[in-house]
Amino acid sequence: MIFSGLAAAPVLTVALASIHGDMRAFLSGSVAMTGVASVAATIRWRPLRPGRRNFISLGNPGPLRSTPRDLPSPNRQREVLARALSPAEDGPVDDRPVSREEAVSWILHRSLSAWHSGHTDSALTDLPAPRLLTLYLLARLLTSSPGEAGEIAQHFRRPDAVLSMRDEVDNLARIRAEWDRDQRIWMATHWLWTRQAQDTPSASLAEALEQLGPPDIDLWHRVVTEHDPDNPDQAAAAFWCLRQPACDRATVAAYLARIVLDGRLVAAARKGDTQVLTEVRGIIDRWNAGVYKTGDLGIDPPQTVTDAAPRLPDTLRDLEQATGDRWPAPAGAFTRRDGRPPRPRPAWDLATGQLTTEPQREDYLDAPAALLPVQNPF
Repeated sequence: MIFSGLAAAPVLTVALASIHGDMRAFLSGSVAMTGVASVAATIRWRPLRPGRRNFISLGNPGPLRSTPRDLPSPNRQREVLARALSPAEDGPVDDRPVSREEAVSWILHRSLSAWHSGHTDSALTDLPAPRLLTLYLLARLLTSSPGEAGEIAQHFRRPDAVLSMRDEVDNLARIRAEWDRDQRIWMATHWLWTRQAQDTPSASLAEALEQLGPPDIDLWHRVVTEHDPDNPDQAAAAFWCLRQPACDRATVAAYLARIVLDGRLVAAARKGDTQVLTEVRGIIDRWNAGVYKTGDLGIDPPQTVTDAAPRLPDTLRDLEQATGDRWPAPAGAFTRRDGRPPRPRPAWDLATGQLTTEPQREDYLDAPAALLPVQNPF
């Protein structure tokens, strides 16, 4: 089993190197290695081989340059470290990517293993006070708030190095959080598919979206960009999506560009369609107020949105003439939108609001899912 799908990163050498002697090689900037994320993407889990130690020692001083005040007792430090070490000891539970807790545990295990020639059973108990303190501060730095981590880093000789390590762990935590979110969406969609298949169909697309639960920005994007505006149920579903604060900014921009380019907004004003005008005015107000904060999705080709920019002044003038009110411009909406492509959500039928086929996991989670080790690698 391997870690996969994790971005390469430059450091985290203490986690990945079997460092001879103590941690000074890494923390003083004297070890040249790849980062935890890049190694996690390729390494096969196996016990450490103490004889294979690749490092460059420049003979720099120890890793700490100062000691914090009000430190807990050594016994308390060992208790904190024992808890931090436990995720790797417990082993994997499924195919989820590595979590922050598991990454930190891996780092601590590799450090102990380097100090004790691969034997970590009694390493924490026998750890000398200076190494115990170093490992304790490192664990706190990797798990505390960003502000506290910055303060702790100042006690190390190389604050930039340990903070780079923290950045890599943060990246792994972000990957896990995104995976957890997508897993929840897939599970909720599968539940709804089961419910609909058991003769409990949703009354409309908007109702199905409400029943789903977790925000699915990819599904919302498809509803907003592909719905038939002349179909009342589909139009209601699109407006429901656009009222959600979690709706992606690319989705909102695509909708506003569409109704500017096809003239539908001005046509609604001339017909006196107050429902459409109220919905669109609310979308613009929320946009300008910064309600839409999600920016994961991209628009390709960008002209889908940017072509609306030169048409906007005429549209606003025509709206004012038709309604008697001055309309605000959606500030910065019609600019290039970079991000990942929206996932297509092919199981959904927008016309009926039903899931016509069983939702496939690969349509929701990046494949392959990152795997945890099948055995304790330490």
